Amino acid sequence: MKKIVYISVCLVVGLLTTACSDYLSESPQSAFSDEVVYSNEKLTENMIFHIYSGFAETNSHRGRFQPFYGMNTDIEIYNDTDLSDPAALCTYSTSTSNAQMSGTSDPNTWTCFYNAIESANVSIRGIQQYGHPTTGNLMGYFYAEALVLRATFYYDLLRAWGDVPARFEPLTDETIYLEKSDRDVIFKQLLADLEEAQDYLPWPNGSERTRTTGRINKAYAKALRARLCLMAAGYAQRPDDLSAAQGSQLRTSNDPELQKSVLYPIAKKELEDIINSNSCKLEGTFEDVFIKNCQDDLEAGGESLFAIPFAEGRGRVMQHFAVYHYDRSKYLDTTNKGGQNVPTPTLYYDYDEDDLRRDVTCVPYKWQGGAGGAHQQYDQSGRLELG
Repeated sequence: MKKIVYISVCLVVGLLTTACSDYLSESPQSAFSDEVVYSNEKLTENMIFHIYSGFAETNSHRGRFQPFYGMNTDIEIYNDTDLSDPAALCTYSTSTSNAQMSGTSDPNTWTCFYNAIESANVSIRGIQQYGHPTTGNLMGYFYAEALVLRATFYYDLLRAWGDVPARFEPLTDETIYLEKSDRDVIFKQLLADLEEAQDYLPWPNGSERTRTTGRINKAYAKALRARLCLMAAGYAQRPDDLSAAQGSQLRTSNDPELQKSVLYPIAKKELEDIINSNSCKLEGTFEDVFIKNCQDDLEAGGESLFAIPFAEGRGRVMQHFAVYHYDRSKYLDTTNKGGQNVPTPTLYYDYDEDDLRRDVTCVPYKWQGGAGGAHQQYDQSGRLELG
């Protein structure tokens, strides 16, 4: 009897061992190789959407970088007496302990940007290897889209931090920790990438995916390349030595490829191409630009070339940080009241009285929502109530 039981147990163990071996050798249905993903248009587009999601993180463009970067200047200020973490983002006094930018619950801005860049690097390599991108096919469009999105995140990294690590390939064990690179190396790579991307991109309204400003188009790629040309050739606070903790000077690049004589003509040509394409046009007035931004008008072909995608909750600079308002209005479809970031008191008087931008940019009064839309709020004496 003992012998029979022993044999039976051995048989069951043997069967289980064989079954487990076969099972573990199978690829799980929820995992795909790069070859599977980047040879399929739908799966590839999903990976491109993952790059876009880098804009929407709370501590990325959506809730921190976009509304607060560059505040407290001679034209706009943080309108609050609270000098805690949010104000530190505007007063250039952030630290590693700042919960708004380095919190433990959400990735900080730096991490958000580099996560998006890593997603772009993976997609760029995958499409190159398996997607067979060509001019006019979807894989070509996705390839160019990844190049331009990566350049967009690097553009903001360079604006905020100057010299940063140059990551243009997917991470490996050897490249997890990189020293910062001279920004000129990054500038040249981005300018080359944006030139290449243009061959694969349609103009605004030139394809199904470029009918809105929510996706990358050729006009935006050219405009971004022109801006990077001006930025690379311009003055910046550059360190004397990348490895030194102190010491810098305000100067232009020493690289012969990044001189004004080289880059200014490129910028001019890119902008001329946009104008001559007739694919987009300037709005009639400055107020039209403001109203369309407030309305989240994403129709391609206007003055806006690319709109960073956000959810309804926050991130819309025009709605959450612009004109102070009490309630919903015909332009500001939100209950968030704005008024936190405002023009400096003197900016209004810096404009010529006939300048049509003044009364749109510098609104010194509160707005009251109602059935008839927003209107100026007056105090009991009949005067405009200041915000």
